[in-house]
Amino acid sequence: RIQILFERMFAVDRSSIDNAVHLDVIMPSSTRYFLILLNIAILVLTLGGNTIVLYGSIAHKALRLDRITLILVQNVAIADITISLLFYLPAFVNLIGGRWSLGYGMCFINGWISLVPSVCEIITMTLLSLYRLALILGKVSRATRQNPQPWFVALGMTWTGLVILPFFFSLADLRPYYDPYTQSCNSADLSDGEQPVYKITLIASLNIFFNLIPMILITTCNLVIVWEIYKTSSKTPKKNSVPMRTVKAIPLICLTFVFSYFPHAIACLSNFGVSLSPWWRTLSFYFQSLNTVANPLIYMAVNLDFRRYVVQLLTCRLGCEGGITSFSKETASTPSSKASAESKQAVSRGTGGKCESENLEFAEESTLQEKRPESVFKDIQYIG
Repeated sequence: RIQILFERMFAVDRSSIDNAVHLDVIMPSSTRYFLILLNIAILVLTLGGNTIVLYGSIAHKALRLDRITLILVQNVAIADITISLLFYLPAFVNLIGGRWSLGYGMCFINGWISLVPSVCEIITMTLLSLYRLALILGKVSRATRQNPQPWFVALGMTWTGLVILPFFFSLADLRPYYDPYTQSCNSADLSDGEQPVYKITLIASLNIFFNLIPMILITTCNLVIVWEIYKTSSKTPKKNSVPMRTVKAIPLICLTFVFSYFPHAIACLSNFGVSLSPWWRTLSFYFQSLNTVANPLIYMAVNLDFRRYVVQLLTCRLGCEGGITSFSKETASTPSSKASAESKQAVSRGTGGKCESENLEFAEESTLQEKRPESVFKDIQYIG
């Protein structure tokens, strides 16, 4: 009985794999090569960008956000990395081989387990949008902002609960099937119209609770946030409006997420008898990667400190500089405050060897700059 239960829990539609056509039959070679290059770009940008986001925010405090927002952003980065490994890495392997070659077990993981990071990211984006809206409206107390423990518990329970769900779906005879148009295994196919009512009801409920409602909440919250930012920036002098750049990053990320998942929401209609081109599934599959790729790029475009951190990291100057040594426009506005901030960072973050001596030398020069601003500042303004 245990063996039968085990086989049923990890069941897949084997006929869709055994009888699958070669990719050269349904698409020209040029399209296949283009998708191979696209998957390489997705994997490199997603894995590299989100790893830098995690490493920079944890080890070097490269993202200047409040603790709760930073926890949610890090959870989104973890979900994006997992999505790229469970979605686009198998698709890349199948594009190389021309058919599904990863076995039945990987089809189950690709079809059901890969839904876990996707749904977790949707839930995290919803929580992030609601939290930022409450923060903008002043409804979040200081004690709540400084207590991240409930958020850790909530996110941990979300990941754990979602891992269990696919096994219940399998017990309900909802089996993943191989779709050559997405080069991956998708969730249960109900397009033949011969499925029991409870299966159709289950899939419809999942799409409503994990797609429709979160997308409406995310869109509504971030449109309100954008409006509040617009009203605040219009009343604030331009010289004081620089910190709003960081605030604008979150709604931009959330709205990009909704935009990237919109084709997928339309593709879900094919499970309920709506006729769509099979190439629409290909479009929706790769359109979702826009979110995973765009997030680190948005952080770089909007957050000045994170952009400088990435430049230092990619140019191998991070060990020498000891982190983010460039001052920010948000924290320094005068030459003396800039030099003072630079000197403190040079002393506190300097590493051994040549870099330490350079930092100490700069600290001494910045001290002289406070006494002779015009003469010394010309000699050290290249720093940063």
